[in-house]
Amino acid sequence: MENINLLLFFCGFNLFIYFLYKKISKIINVYDVPNIRKIHKKKTPLIGGYIIFFNLTLFSSFVFFDFYDFNYADGLFTNKYEYFIFYLASLILFFIGALDDKIDIRPNIKLFLTTLLLIFILNMDNTIIINHLRFSFIETVVSTGKYAKILTILCFLLFINACNMFDGINLQSSSYISILFFCIINLSYLNFFLIYILVAFVPIIFLNGRGKIFMGDSGIYLCSFIISYVLIKNYNINTSITTVYIFILMMLPGIDMFRLFIQRMYNKRNPFSADTNHIHHLLLRKFNQRYTIIILNLFIIIPIYLSILNLSNVWIILLNFFLYFLFILFLTKNSSLNI
Repeated sequence: MENINLLLFFCGFNLFIYFLYKKISKIINVYDVPNIRKIHKKKTPLIGGYIIFFNLTLFSSFVFFDFYDFNYADGLFTNKYEYFIFYLASLILFFIGALDDKIDIRPNIKLFLTTLLLIFILNMDNTIIINHLRFSFIETVVSTGKYAKILTILCFLLFINACNMFDGINLQSSSYISILFFCIINLSYLNFFLIYILVAFVPIIFLNGRGKIFMGDSGIYLCSFIISYVLIKNYNINTSITTVYIFILMMLPGIDMFRLFIQRMYNKRNPFSADTNHIHHLLLRKFNQRYTIIILNLFIIIPIYLSILNLSNVWIILLNFFLYFLFILFLTKNSSLNI
């Protein structure tokens, strides 16, 4: 009953945010100003990350001051120390993203700061280190040995940067992150902590879908870290989760980042430099924004659904790679199609 009451409280809290987002935006005073690379026409508040952070901090205050029975036995955290390290890391990642929204930090500095933070986290909490790799197509479990920490840091960095590059138009990141939270909640046996965070996406989805707010780097950094952290936790706890399934969940932003990196390096450019060749840019040249979001979400949902149906995850990945690059070829061809 306590969880239901708290869930209702968070619903009310986010309803409050929904109706007062304009005042909150003025207080925070961080906006995305249109330029030649951007699609929107007016400056838009970057408060999506702040909404997630407010919810996370509110929940954390209940935990730290013992107003809420955290129920460690069947949760993601075995004690308050683990949760404190998680919250501290989330706090720092949020501020790195928020600072980037405000003053536009150089990519190599963000990468350096994020790497330092991850090194610190892994030294403080070894429950999120990937010590083994499980694949659906072989029975042998592969030990990562002395490379465990390096692999874990690399996984965090790849997903955080992939999500950052995947963020581009209304509902693109917010819908993708919401889908991942639904999947992770299912893996976590309806963990209420994750449900409370998902509730925060209700005002974000409504406001972002209407172009009233953006997620911002603060939201992307915070959410991608939470997702990475929780997925690794679940992976280490639940031996039925395979590396390949996690790859399927994170596949689309990863493939697009990989393509952009190769393309930029081929053109002798910094792989982190900005351009208009992201998948959403290519889609918008042939489709309107609504169809672009539908296509992107289909690329995310269909592989996950096929995996749930127990189809071979390897074949799902190969099929998705093939369809993705086939679609990219179609999108890069000159065409007057505009649905």
